[in-house]
Amino acid sequence: MPKEADHHEGGGDKEPKEEEGTQETVRKRVRANTPSPHRESSPQALALKQHSSASSRSTLTRQLKSPTAACCGENAAVKASPPRFVSVEELMETAKGVTNMALAHEILVNHTFQVKPTELPEGSLERRVKEIMHKAFWDCLEAQMKEDPPTYGHAIKLLAEIKETLLSFLLPGHGRLHTRIDEVLDLPLIQQQAENGVLDISQLSQFIVEMMGSLCAPCRDEDINKLKEITDIVPLLKTIFSVLDLMKVDMANFAVSSLRPHLMQQSVEYERSKFQEFLEKQPNALDYTEKWLEDAVKSLREADGSGAAASP
Repeated sequence: MPKEADHHEGGGDKEPKEEEGTQETVRKRVRANTPSPHRESSPQALALKQHSSASSRSTLTRQLKSPTAACCGENAAVKASPPRFVSVEELMETAKGVTNMALAHEILVNHTFQVKPTELPEGSLERRVKEIMHKAFWDCLEAQMKEDPPTYGHAIKLLAEIKETLLSFLLPGHGRLHTRIDEVLDLPLIQQQAENGVLDISQLSQFIVEMMGSLCAPCRDEDINKLKEITDIVPLLKTIFSVLDLMKVDMANFAVSSLRPHLMQQSVEYERSKFQEFLEKQPNALDYTEKWLEDAVKSLREADGSGAAASP
């Protein structure tokens, strides 16, 4: 009996120990499977740390790849607008509109405004190239005229340009002069005469000089008289083109003086419409103007403030 009692008592002591061992095992498993910030050596803690580090690297990579996200944040409400590409044709058209508007404004405010012939700077590359090309052309024309029989290919092209220029000088009421120029400078007839060897280019040159004298301004009479003294064909044609260029400038100045009264009546509406067209094609064209105005206002306010503080 005592032995059985002892046996029962020993058995009763063993069951609590087994229960305590089971609970301790469960607690260890729970602790092992539960991530803790104080136990970085656990697999769960290492995995969490690696995931956090990977997320940080991913965010940093996105920020480096996206300047907008780096500066404003990924969830920024304001996004950078895409660049607007402008074609060369749009730029040229815009520049032409601005030039016309500036020209009209200059004509209105400057009553002494005049168009002047363009002169390239002395010794510039453009002037040298122009002189070389002109010399080559006139040398070729002189060589053709000295052939036997003469070749009038270049000369006929020059006559066509001269005819077009003379017709551009005519006003609507110059119907008779228009008919006269068409009859004498009949290009198909001139071409036939050149092919048949009966073209008298000296006579055509004299007609051109007389027509220029009737169409030019009084200030060009001296130049016309000098043309009448030239007998060689090539120098005569070369000088004719020089005087025609001056006559174009005179005609432009005449047109400016004639249009000035009409421009004064329509100037405000014209400049407003042209400026609106310019803004529609270049919406950011006034950015620098606005910045300049803001700086000017700020400078004036600071000057007023300093003056008021300095005054007793």
